[in-house]
Amino acid sequence: MERFFITPCILGFFLCLLSLPPGLYAIQPELSEKETKEAVKYGERNSRTIFKTLEILPACLEAWPGIESGLVRSKHVNLAVTAAKRKRHSEKLTEDDIRQAVTSDTLDILIRTRENLAIKLIQYEKMIEPVSISYLSHHCELCDFYGDKATKGEHEYVIASFPYSEIKPEMKTTVIFWNGGAERRYEVDLSSFK
Repeated sequence: MERFFITPCILGFFLCLLSLPPGLYAIQPELSEKETKEAVKYGERNSRTIFKTLEILPACLEAWPGIESGLVRSKHVNLAVTAAKRKRHSEKLTEDDIRQAVTSDTLDILIRTRENLAIKLIQYEKMIEPVSISYLSHHCELCDFYGDKATKGEHEYVIASFPYSEIKPEMKTTVIFWNGGAERRYEVDLSSFK
């Protein structure tokens, strides 16, 4: 009797798994209004531990926001992290902040470093070049979260922007950055976070 009960339960479980839409947790070039609100709420709810949460941790390269580490900043990650930062400062995201994040057509990768870097993505044998690279001084999650507790003059951020149109979230992705001599490679699973 027990055997006849367990078999339908297992079958039902696998049917539920198969019915989930593909790429449910993959980065998304478009966010619905509902997904946008969920990302903002998630950031506000996890403002103190945002980089250690199950949704954001897979987007971190090494020990973000530590030196020589990085963050893959999809639209969802961008909204959640920005909402968490604002919450820590008793502020809310503005409609303009949300609109800028949602209308972006690039996936940003932030690298915390003191040097100028070249950053590229590799998916299978395809090398994806950034459409832009910018260098920011005195701006980071660490400073925004901890204010005067962080030494603001000792670091920079490099932001490389890659077009969503060239990225396949289901493929194995390698982030490569180098400063002329040393090269670092990070494997990132773009299907493990939104």
